[in-house]
Amino acid sequence: MQHYTVTVSIKTSCISNNHYKMFRGNFCFFISTFFSLVFLCEPGYVIGQSSPTGNISGIVYDESTRKPLADANVYLIQIKTGTTTGFDGRFTMSNLPEGNYTLSVSFLGYKKNELKVTIRKDINQNLTIYLKVQLYTKGEVVINATRDNEERETPLWIDIIPVKKIEQAPVMTIAGLLDYVPGINMSNTFGIYSGRAIVTMRGLPANDQSRTLVLLDGAPLNKADEGSVNWNMINKNNIESIKVIKGPGIAQYGSGAMGGVIEITSKKPQKKFAGQAIVGYGTYNTIDANMDLSGSIKDSSSVNGLYWNLSGFGRLSDGYITEPDEYYDEEDTILVPTFLREINASAKVGYDFKNLNNIELKFGYFDDKRGNGVKVFEAYGAFSEHDTFNWLARYSGIGKNFKWNTNIYYSGENYNRIYEYMNEGEYMLYEADSWRNDMGGKFDLTFTGLPKHSIMTGADYKLGTVDGTDTYYTSTDIISNAGKMQTGAIFLQDEIFFFDRNLQINIGFRYDFAKYFDGLFIIAYPSYSIEFISRFEDKAMPVKNWDAFCPRFSAQYKYSESDRIYLSVARGFRAPILDDMTRTGKKKGTFKIANPGLKPELITTCELGADVEIFRDIAFRGSLYYSIGKDFMYYSSTGDSVNMGYKIVPVLTKKNISKVEIYGLETELKYEFNKNLAAFANYAYTHAVVKENVVNDTQVDYDLSGKYLTDVPNHKVTAGITWNNRILNTTLLYKFIGEQWINDQNIVDQEYLFTDKYPACSIYSIRIEKQILKNLKAATSIENLFDKIYTDSNAQQCPGRFIMVMVNFTF
Repeated sequence: MQHYTVTVSIKTSCISNNHYKMFRGNFCFFISTFFSLVFLCEPGYVIGQSSPTGNISGIVYDESTRKPLADANVYLIQIKTGTTTGFDGRFTMSNLPEGNYTLSVSFLGYKKNELKVTIRKDINQNLTIYLKVQLYTKGEVVINATRDNEERETPLWIDIIPVKKIEQAPVMTIAGLLDYVPGINMSNTFGIYSGRAIVTMRGLPANDQSRTLVLLDGAPLNKADEGSVNWNMINKNNIESIKVIKGPGIAQYGSGAMGGVIEITSKKPQKKFAGQAIVGYGTYNTIDANMDLSGSIKDSSSVNGLYWNLSGFGRLSDGYITEPDEYYDEEDTILVPTFLREINASAKVGYDFKNLNNIELKFGYFDDKRGNGVKVFEAYGAFSEHDTFNWLARYSGIGKNFKWNTNIYYSGENYNRIYEYMNEGEYMLYEADSWRNDMGGKFDLTFTGLPKHSIMTGADYKLGTVDGTDTYYTSTDIISNAGKMQTGAIFLQDEIFFFDRNLQINIGFRYDFAKYFDGLFIIAYPSYSIEFISRFEDKAMPVKNWDAFCPRFSAQYKYSESDRIYLSVARGFRAPILDDMTRTGKKKGTFKIANPGLKPELITTCELGADVEIFRDIAFRGSLYYSIGKDFMYYSSTGDSVNMGYKIVPVLTKKNISKVEIYGLETELKYEFNKNLAAFANYAYTHAVVKENVVNDTQVDYDLSGKYLTDVPNHKVTAGITWNNRILNTTLLYKFIGEQWINDQNIVDQEYLFTDKYPACSIYSIRIEKQILKNLKAATSIENLFDKIYTDSNAQQCPGRFIMVMVNFTF
């Protein structure tokens, strides 16, 4: 066995900010750990001795026309690795471990072909494979060389959105696209002008992102401070696929994955050199620009090779008045249109080794400024901005009997917001400035040496910190909050197969732990205007430690290529977010206080589902689920109130409600007319209530037992049709969102909306695309086609109909 010593030397310029000093130390530690894992996992060193390898190559044809099929998926089931065919239908998979395998070849609109192959030392097998046309192929499949992305390989409801659907959808953001997945709920009244879109699933309220885990290339995007995800920093034009996993059923995902997981995968360069430029102009004087350059340099074996990608986008918009017409007075000069300025840049470099190993580094930067619609004296008025830097290092590989993945990541964000407003002649100006750091890593190892088992084990760790200061410029007050949260886990999962892999049973266990420490909330130089906050000061919040054992079980039986039935039972865990434990301040017309005594919440979810091909070209999916949440964290009134100078408002705090009950039905119907014409329709029913709320003091606390959770529609319908032809490519989408309760007490809102529920609404969107030249196409996208105006709980309205005209040039 050979040994390696890795020395990492990092020089940094003098940085005065303590947050970056902390980052510098953690960066050195994580980089050292990462490269240690690279060498530890290299086949032939620790995981296993170097094994004989062979190759497979071939060409995939349409059986009837005998024409080669480009972009067909070629996949070795046992070791869960694959590739896609080139423009000439050819594929190559090199340096594969010796053994007997099942090769699966699939392509949308064709019947899947599975054949037995044997890999032998230094032998290249050249295969000719034919696929039969099938009017409907159940489920879309996206294959990546190091990941298993087949929708029905796991006994859960999994949706995969491929690159073609991402590109053709009449939406401007990834969050907007996800709103059409069955069972997904999204809160994003302001569209592209919003700095805080929320995407949840499985009946969890769309006012809290922290219960749904979002990953970009394996790195979590949820911040420890708020659990939030900055969806604006995801470049829609650089995404290869999106995988949505419903429920907490997979053992490798832990804290934050109670509702499910959204895995977003960026594009991997395949061509020697390629580029794309997109420019667009639209409603509210919105200007879009996107540039992407990439390349792949292969050696003579066409296996080893370096690849790289540079991408970026920018967006400017004058914005719109968010105040509804019935409240807007032209003489009210402090109300101005929201505005938008944002840029994003990313760089990726990676190397594919001939022994199916891959190493990749990725860097990203995002900067934005979004107006809040109020301007008194400041040049930009009230606004918020995010300055974000992140990096990711990944290493993966496949040996004779093992497959492994490891990554380390860092994300640093400076969130800054200027509050400026005038109320009854009193002017207020203050700045909220928060430094948020999230860093961590994950390692998983899968053993594939047993014919009927695939055993995965691994661990993950994350450290999140926040250090925030509110500085009042119209008084002497300085308010600070800080805290740190560690989360981690070890996990083990065994996939067991019977009856030629038609029956699958998954048994998993996960041990989660979390630690909260260094929490504080302090006030310096308090003035009369915020004296009411002083009583909530806490200079040394207690250290908290939690842990939980979360078992997972699922099983499925596939009684045909397209049909299956599955069952899953799983327990999920979520640690509190730092914002709820450390920050006291204003919140949506109320006042919220920190609660350092919060406990993690647990949820147990049972699901029964099935996929059925009704006719040759019509497929149905359905799922019933039932969840019980324990110690569910939920905003509720303390029964107290405070005088904020211009009005008296209620005091809220996050509390652990004893028990919530959520159950629902999700259905999906797909009709594939042919390869160029397809339609879908989804329906979701959700029932989400507070099952039990133990009230300690009836004089100050409300009993929420039997009350419905807010921001959860009982009914939701989405549908769409896509038609591609030689003249135009057209996608039409529709969504109906049912009524949702506005507040936790399910009573009429007396301040703005004067009703107890948000009204139901229907939204239509369309995109029309025309190929002008071989490398040039133009498109028009219209979101909210019929200009449906709806408002949120603060009586702020959506932008209405939004039109974008785009030109796309590729080279």
